[in-house]
Amino acid sequence: MATQQSLVKRSGKLGNMVFYQREKKDVKRHTSKPYELSEESKKSSTDFGRASTSAAYIRKAFAPLIEYYGYRGIVNRLNARVNALFKTIPAALKGKKSLLHANLSQLVGFEFNPYTSLDKLLAKFPQYQIGEDGTLQIAMEKEKSSLWFKTNPKFQKILLQLMIFNFDLEGDDYEVFKMEDLVIDISMPIFTGARVAIPTTQQGKKGLLVALGASYRDRGMTGDRRYFACQINFAVQLNNGKVFSPASETKVPQKNKEEKIEGISWVLGEGD
Repeated sequence: MATQQSLVKRSGKLGNMVFYQREKKDVKRHTSKPYELSEESKKSSTDFGRASTSAAYIRKAFAPLIEYYGYRGIVNRLNARVNALFKTIPAALKGKKSLLHANLSQLVGFEFNPYTSLDKLLAKFPQYQIGEDGTLQIAMEKEKSSLWFKTNPKFQKILLQLMIFNFDLEGDDYEVFKMEDLVIDISMPIFTGARVAIPTTQQGKKGLLVALGASYRDRGMTGDRRYFACQINFAVQLNNGKVFSPASETKVPQKNKEEKIEGISWVLGEGD
């Protein structure tokens, strides 16, 4: 900062100089140069923005489960998980990273309620299998209840809730499937088993995520965070119904249209 000595007093901006009064003195200073990000910083910023957008995309798909099971900063925790996923994408794709390039299986195990993991309620998880036509087969075989569910002296029943998010990795289309709630009497010695087949659309490159929630029940759902859990339980990339390894460049999928199928029912028992 310098004091103006000229007989002609100025105020305002002239070129890269600013003239003004301070404590009854006429002063001038140079304007600061705008800070410009380096190309590498711009690329990192772009990737970070896409990771945050992708996390929001997943949250919106599983909103009904997040509303009940989501706990302790789930927005920031999922953002961090997806951002970490983006960091595993090869550096050659910096500035152009998307979920197409990431290994979605690394999202498996993300807990909606960090206080209680899903394995605190379930002794094991359903089996997931992609059929030749892209149909998602979900099966829980007939077995002793104790081999499926963790017992709790306060409760006789457990509620299972399951949602599937099937989305285009190179476009905007997606599907959200919500299974009908399955209430199981865990006091019974034998669980009869359950199965379902989800006819997902599998043309092109898709990402498929399954979120599974469980909650002990008496007369209704408990609000105690010790007794409910939900996690991303299955995640895979598919190319025309076949599992593939991330390899090519794409844009992050954005919402365009919504296709929801509600109330798909489990078939109880082992089946044929």
